[in-house]
Amino acid sequence: MKIVVRALIELAGFPKENIEKGIKSISDQLDKTSEIKVISKEVAEVKEVKKIWASFVETELEFTDLKELLLFNIQFLPSSVEILEPEKLTIDTNDFTDFMNTMQAKLHEYNAALSKLIIKNKVLEKKVNSPSP
Repeated sequence: MKIVVRALIELAGFPKENIEKGIKSISDQLDKTSEIKVISKEVAEVKEVKKIWASFVETELEFTDLKELLLFNIQFLPSSVEILEPEKLTIDTNDFTDFMNTMQAKLHEYNAALSKLIIKNKVLEKKVNSPSP
């Protein structure tokens, strides 16, 4: 099955050099990923938006199956995906189960990282707010 999508992958932060390197890395990874056929790709110039540097990759991609498209979404975290073709999709339940388990593992990874940051932040706040000896 051939699946064609239009995807937008955004990156924002600072300093400008990190965003330039990051957006280039994303663009290069798209080209190097064997499961993705890049039909077209446009990398926007890094610009300052409300004191934050931002850029994006707008691309049209082709996948051989739905599983690869779903994994692309986990790996690249696009802000927008539009399926251009086909009009209807079907998915094997084993493939969808694999995808859901991969997605859950990634969500647990993000949750653990966030929890760790929250704890570190609370420790730092206590240090800053406690009276100095």
